[in-house]
Amino acid sequence: GRVRLEIVNVLGQRVRTLAFGTTDPGPHTATWDACDQAGQRVAGGTYFVRLQAGGDVMTRKVVFLGD
Repeated sequence: GRVRLEIVNVLGQRVRTLAFGTTDPGPHTATWDACDQAGQRVAGGTYFVRLQAGGDVMTRKVVFLGD
């Protein structure tokens, strides 16, 4: 089904889209390199990983400690 996996900041602004489109059922992996959509390194802090699949949305908090 249709999937969108993105990183958002505490203000709800999209920082980076990791996956968007149609995918087959089953387990998948994604890696975030702590860069925004423009390729710039983000500051340390709290971010959220948001997965939208079909009509469902799942959000998890992550803390990036920085370099």
